Amino acid sequence: MVLVLALGDLHIPHRAADLPPKFKSMLVPGMIQHVFCTGNLCIKEVQDYLKTLCPDLHITRGEYDEDTR
Repeated sequence: MVLVLALGDLHIPHRAADLPPKFKSMLVPGMIQHVFCTGNLCIKEVQDYLKTLCPDLHITRGEYDEDTR
């Protein structure tokens, strides 16, 4: 079985301080095979956190994202 995490429009730290603690507690490194993000992570630290969950990370750039290349 393949587990995929799809998320987007997190707007951290502009609209939210972090992911909700209950949701974040379910995100276990090594359990997710693919992460797809529709953009608006906003800061590189969020991208770095998602990479700790799964190195196979696919992100589209949102209008509020910093340059994370």
